[in-house]
Amino acid sequence: MRLIGAALLVLALAGCTTETPTSIPESIDLAPSSSQQADADLAEPGNPEPTTVPDPSAESVPAEGEASSVIDDSELEIDDQVGDGSSVQIAEIETNLASGLIVIFSSSGEVLGSAKASYSVRPVTIELSTPVTSDSELIAKFYADNGNGVFDSADLEVFQRDDDGLDAVEEDFEYEVR
Repeated sequence: MRLIGAALLVLALAGCTTETPTSIPESIDLAPSSSQQADADLAEPGNPEPTTVPDPSAESVPAEGEASSVIDDSELEIDDQVGDGSSVQIAEIETNLASGLIVIFSSSGEVLGSAKASYSVRPVTIELSTPVTSDSELIAKFYADNGNGVFDSADLEVFQRDDDGLDAVEEDFEYEVR
């Protein structure tokens, strides 16, 4: 009887050592649930941590748990400019984000150029991939970088809270070509 018990114990232990280790998932969804978002909305107003939330003005509704924007106390300061149409100067960026992107758009929505920006980079010069050829109104918008350092559809638009709700962190300005 002892021999059978010892054999069963050896087989049980041997089975433990041949077990395949658990694999690590390729991705983990870190977007907050609606209850986590409610908790984040009740956080202290001085909290510098950005919060991801669905964009309330988005035409398409993101999938459950998918964030489409970031809330942060960010600000852009841009003056009207005169130049040869090849670059834009951003006077100042204030943000709590470690890394973001400032994207320059034409008034028709065409992306003219973008540059990385963070709380420690001032001023920011953006070389335009599509030069401005005539006097125009341009728009600069701030996005949270998805980690690749290039503006693409995975980057999240940054919003700031004000008395009326949420406002996109963006600034329009006149650009005069000389």
